[in-house]
Parts: sequence; C-alpha cells; structure tokens
Amino acid sequence: MQRLSSPKLAWFSLSLFYMYQYVLRVFPSVAEQELRTDLLLSAVDFSTLGAMYLYAYGGFQVPLGAIVDRLGLKKVALTAISLCIAGACLFYLSTSLWQLQLGRFLMGIGSAPVFMCSLKICADYIPAGHRGLYMGTTLTMGTLGALVAGNLVVSFLDIVGWRLTILSLGGLGLLIVALIFSNLPSYTKPKDQELFNLDVLKQVFKNKIVYIYGILGLGFFSSLTVFADLWGTAYIAKRYGVVRADAAAAAMTMYIGLALGSLLLPWYFEKKDKIFTGIKLCATILMGLFFGFILIPDLPFAAAKILLFLMGLFSGAIMMSFTGASLETTKETSGLTISIVNAFNMFGGAILNQLVGVLLDHFWDGTLDESAVPQYSTEMFNKSFLIILGSLFVICCFIALRLKKSSHVKKYATQTKT
Repeated sequence: MQRLSSPKLAWFSLSLFYMYQYVLRVFPSVAEQELRTDLLLSAVDFSTLGAMYLYAYGGFQVPLGAIVDRLGLKKVALTAISLCIAGACLFYLSTSLWQLQLGRFLMGIGSAPVFMCSLKICADYIPAGHRGLYMGTTLTMGTLGALVAGNLVVSFLDIVGWRLTILSLGGLGLLIVALIFSNLPSYTKPKDQELFNLDVLKQVFKNKIVYIYGILGLGFFSSLTVFADLWGTAYIAKRYGVVRADAAAAAMTMYIGLALGSLLLPWYFEKKDKIFTGIKLCATILMGLFFGFILIPDLPFAAAKILLFLMGLFSGAIMMSFTGASLETTKETSGLTISIVNAFNMFGGAILNQLVGVLLDHFWDGTLDESAVPQYSTEMFNKSFLIILGSLFVICCFIALRLKKSSHVKKYATQTKT
C-alpha cells in the first residue's frame, strides 16, 4: 500500500467530488422548465436525460474494481472528473436532444467511480474504528450536493439561465481537479492477476440472491431516483402551485432523510443482528408512505414534506440490501456482488424514469403552455407514479416478507461471533 501524506485530504477531495457529481445528477430535475421550454422536450425526451446518466453510471460499476486496481485511484479520479466537466460543457453547447443525452452520458461515466474510490481511501488509509464515520460522511456529502442543487442552483437558474449555470458547474469541477491532483497518490502498482476472472463472474451472475437484493435495492432507492432526481420538482410545483425553489426544496428533503437513514438504519439493525427484520420493516413502511403521499386527498404541503422526508429516511435501508447481498457471497466475490447490485439499481432507476415519461405522454390530453411545451396534470403524474412505483413497491414488499436467512448467512454469523 502506498504512503499517503494526508489521508483525510485525499478522502475529502474524493468526497467533494462525490458531492459535486450529485449536483450534476439532479440538475435536469431542477432545470426541467428551462430545458423543456428551450428545446421543446416531451416527457419521454426529458426522461432520457435522467436515464442516460444512470445507464452510464450503472454500466460502469462492474469493471470498476479491476480498473482502479490496474490504473490507480489518481488516474481514475482525474479521468472521471474530466469526463464530468466535458459532459457539462457539452450540455452547455447543446442545441438538440442527442447532444444533451451525450453530455449526460459523459457525466454518468465520470460520476461512476467516485463513491467506490472514496470508500477505498477509507479502507486503505483511515484507521480502524474511524472508517464507518468517514464512509457515512461521504454519503452525507453527496446528500448535501443534492440539496445545493435544489436551492443554490435554482437561484443561478433564475439569474443567468440554465446554460451559464451548467457551464459554471463545469468550471467548478476544475477546482476539484486541482484537489485530486494534489492529494491523491500518483500511482498504484498493478497486481499480478487477470483484469477480469470469468469464473468469478459466472459464479456471481448465477447466484439468484444477487438479483433478489438488486430488486430490493431498486425498490428502496426508486422513490429518490424518480422524485428527487428527475420528476419531483415539476410534480410538486404542479400539485401544490408553489414556486420552483420551494418545490425543489421539498423534493430534496428526501435526501436529508436518506442521509440519516443510511447511517442509522444499518447501524441499528446490524447491531441487533436483525438485518432481515430491518429489510422487511422498512419495505413495508416505505410502501405505506408512498401510497399515503400519492393517495391522501388534499394532503397539506407541510405534511407532504414530512412524508417525503420519511420516504428518504426509510430509503436508507438500501444499505442493508448491500449488506445482505455481501453476506450471501464469499470474500473473494463480495465486492463484485455489491457492484452488480448497484448496477442493477442504476439501470432499474433509468428504466423507471423513462417508463414514467412514457406513461405521462400516454395520459397527456394535448394541453400546451405558451411555448408549446406539453403540460401534465397532477392526476397524470399520480397515475404514472402509481402504475410504475406502486407496482414495484408491492413486489419488493412481497419479496422482503419472504426473505429468510440462508444456511450460508447463518454459518457466516456463527463464524463471526466465534
């Protein structure tokens, strides 16, 4: 392992990058009105902006561990942030949908390695007993990035428009380039092993439990992917007639809940050795919160924000789906298993966002605004959310309630205690 003069600065540099990529990730949700008006995007067109990011992010998860081992943290991180900046600049220059999509795809590829790289710094350089705190703080910084996008970015949008706002975000990335260049180790010696072991890949891909936890993880994270990342601001503004800044702030309360839930829920249920109980409980509660949020008539705006916060809180159970998946594998395959589950979540989230867009266009009654942009009513949003997310929550709840400890997990738990 290489010596690192300041592990905390290295961790902070990558965590700041993680925060930055979250701002880029949720940018279309905050700038939905400007993007659709400027380029005359339909709901299906607009949904691809979220999907392209997630497809790129998810598709890059599986080979990440091997790539970092071969090229080193610094090369991967510098390449990644450069792709994010390039994507932001292309977004700024875009005059057509395909250019926007390509910009989002570049941002997605660039964002994919950062969380894993940050966790690797913690695992390799942060002393035992402090790693959990730093890892959890990394996720919290990502949450702060989403909150910045929901508040500060809205102010920039109102003053300078979406093009100069995304260009400014690209320029901000240059500061992170300097931090990464200064604080991360220059190289990592390649290991004498194959980049990809086909036998290991087959072993993991044939394990059905990987897909079960992938579906559960997707269910836990789906409300954030659909509401907070893409459709939430437009939906809340339409439903409650509030200004965009207030709608974005309401949607981003989900990330405040996530920041707490992703730390507290795994900590509590792992401490009590009740991971499976926690998954079942959180899946049931999350399903109830979702249906309550959508179906309660005349739900006050303040109550809606509370429900959104709670949905984010119990979405933090996604961390237990990663833990459960890793318990079902060996030490040699746990990293690959987690990356596949995460890829499953990202691809699934992209598909969900696009399906919502397809249904909105299906339910559309032909209403246009003064700029000839299609307008969707609250009822249209509700129907789309109920069909897509409602079905997923029911399926996930059914799977969670049937989840049991396998003999492998029981054996692992016994070995750990002894």
